[in-house]
Amino acid sequence: MKRLLLILPVALFAILHYWAFNPDEQAYGLLHFGLKVLFTFLFLIALAISFFALLIPHHHRKIKFEILLFTIFSISIFTILYTLTLRGHTSGKRWLVADNGHLTDLTTLTLKENGNFTISLSAADFGVDYSGEYIRRGDTLFIDQKVIAKTNQQIASIYVIQDSLLNPVLKDSQFISFKVKNRN
Repeated sequence: MKRLLLILPVALFAILHYWAFNPDEQAYGLLHFGLKVLFTFLFLIALAISFFALLIPHHHRKIKFEILLFTIFSISIFTILYTLTLRGHTSGKRWLVADNGHLTDLTTLTLKENGNFTISLSAADFGVDYSGEYIRRGDTLFIDQKVIAKTNQQIASIYVIQDSLLNPVLKDSQFISFKVKNRN
């Protein structure tokens, strides 16, 4: 029972990581950096304690209990790896990178060949990335409405690709036009 309690911190960290870490919404700043460092430090401590519980032999070993410990530990590690690698809309080969050209409030739109995109909103001391899906029909891009709502309606839902520009279909002053920087 004591060894099971030593494994539980890793399982709790895996659940917390899955709940708190959303690859479709990434924030960058000093506070977020500090929280990531703290989370990593505490996770490494929990991982070391769990390794101790799994690998250090005791006098009264029970095979079923060892399998339970190893199963909990393995599922926890696979959950963290899944969250870091496969979850979200950030994967895919880059197809087009465009930005608004501002130096202080830079907004970058990265489109992937598999229909995923990332919008990066950057200021001097803080930045946020939102990811989602888009649909391309000819020279028109339809961007996911759920992601647009998170950007304070700065991004239009429909863009037209014209030479080296991405222009919103609705010519409203609040929507950002993009200049294409890189196209594969």
